[in-house]
Amino acid sequence: MKHAYDHDRIVRECSAHRPVTSGFHRPPDQNGTVTIGYGLIPSVRGQGYAAEALRGILAFAEANGVTHVKGDADLDNIASQRVMMAAGMRQTGEDDRVKYYETAWTDAATDHASTPMRRATGGSRG
Repeated sequence: MKHAYDHDRIVRECSAHRPVTSGFHRPPDQNGTVTIGYGLIPSVRGQGYAAEALRGILAFAEANGVTHVKGDADLDNIASQRVMMAAGMRQTGEDDRVKYYETAWTDAATDHASTPMRRATGGSRG
């Protein structure tokens, strides 16, 4: 039986029904951390589908015990950076090639709201 975090299964199911594919690169690590990925067919870019899909992936992660979600986007990929921010992720750093984004939950945050508590864990540049 495939794990719920099976990226290939998520991509196949989403691409058969929606213009966005999204999922996890692998199951959570020993600390409860996953890394997300997503893609969008060009004809529907700019319509909010990617942010909607990412919000769904984040909700799935939180509901299934994930404590920390990471993502990244190339410096010139402004659209992907906006998607992660629109979904509630926070920029936590960047290097000469990539901007890094994260969302983390604590027990207190999940007890009081469905919105993720954002925790910066790097040298954020705004």
